[in-house]
Amino acid sequence: MKRAMSSRFFVMILLVACGAPQAAMAMFPLNLFRPWDINLRPPVWHDTRFQLTDWGEFGLHARGYNAEGRTVPVTQIWTPTQNGLAMFKGFGPDSPLTNFFINVLGDPVENGIRGNFIVTSEFNASTFGFAARYHAPHHFTIGVHFPFYVMSLKNVQFRDLTQELTAEDIVIKNNLTNNFLAVVQQFDPTLDLTGWKRMGFGDIVFMVEWLRDFYQGRETLKSVILNARGGITIPTGGTVDQNKILSVPFGFDGSVGVVVGGGLMVNWWNHVRGGFDAEFIHLFGNKRLRRIKVSPDQTDFLFFAKAPVLREYGFTQRFDIHLDFYGIMNSGLWIGAAYQYWRHDDDRYAVDSNLYSESIANTAQQLEGWTMNHLIFKLGYDFQTMVCDDNFFKPQLSLFYKMPIVGTRCILENTIGGTFSVSF
Repeated sequence: MKRAMSSRFFVMILLVACGAPQAAMAMFPLNLFRPWDINLRPPVWHDTRFQLTDWGEFGLHARGYNAEGRTVPVTQIWTPTQNGLAMFKGFGPDSPLTNFFINVLGDPVENGIRGNFIVTSEFNASTFGFAARYHAPHHFTIGVHFPFYVMSLKNVQFRDLTQELTAEDIVIKNNLTNNFLAVVQQFDPTLDLTGWKRMGFGDIVFMVEWLRDFYQGRETLKSVILNARGGITIPTGGTVDQNKILSVPFGFDGSVGVVVGGGLMVNWWNHVRGGFDAEFIHLFGNKRLRRIKVSPDQTDFLFFAKAPVLREYGFTQRFDIHLDFYGIMNSGLWIGAAYQYWRHDDDRYAVDSNLYSESIANTAQQLEGWTMNHLIFKLGYDFQTMVCDDNFFKPQLSLFYKMPIVGTRCILENTIGGTFSVSF
């Protein structure tokens, strides 16, 4: 009877997952955990079939890293300044944008300062989620993950670098930079440079994992644990808002993703575990209307042009090295640390329009590859040593702190969080 009820519960979970609403992100360079990350995966409780897990990760402080790996404000991960003059270039001779650039601004010569802005802001991101796993025979686990995100970009400031040394400078200040946001709204009322706040569900993930402990029985080496996994992400998360600067998708920006990975862990003395893990993500391209770069001098926040674009995504790799000490004081207490590295290759645009140059569109800095490095410190308690096997409520608890190290073209947050799971 108990097994039948559990089976019905698992079927119900799958039906909820399949019936979740589909929303209309690329692999964004932000170091929040993906919902299936191994650092969020609780251990398997022996002689159980089901496991429910809640997790949360809360951003404390975010900072950006530019292409050289130097710390910058998050709004400067692609370029140090935003070019307010270049945003009017690259359009046809009859365009109101071209007319404004030539006849109002006087076709000015750019010097890297005139018409440029330094942009600063405050960024915060957190994620929550729920996972349901079924421990199938032959060491397989079938899981479904439901993430939720809360993010904001606040206090966006455009600091004008234009000086007042020449008559040309004064014309630009009077007609553009002194009232820059109003001028932008005049030509494109949909482009919002003031920041944003959003929350919502991310991409639902289905994952199949194989995890097996090979007993060794030696004095030092007790066991070797192998794991392999594969999964698919369903694009239910919110996509990039093309009208907001530094918009972050709640998943893979409307793309279906395929995840494969695996690792090895070694158990020494029944008190120390260490190993490595690798994971690879392939995203299928998707086509929709996107803002694109149409002049070589344009910067990524200030694109007026829109066109149907197929975005083809680069390959993503993630590597972990981890070490845990468990059974501390002959209890379920354990502590651990992990180093995690991410690398994403360049993306590419295929522009479906004869009006704009595809080669220029592909010089946008946001299409360049990125890397992330951080440390993860963990503390947990596994109640298997305290709770009887016939007890229905079998909990596990863990806490973590994530500390950024360095990266390129990315946003890294100091975060805290934890997981709580029950097995039955």
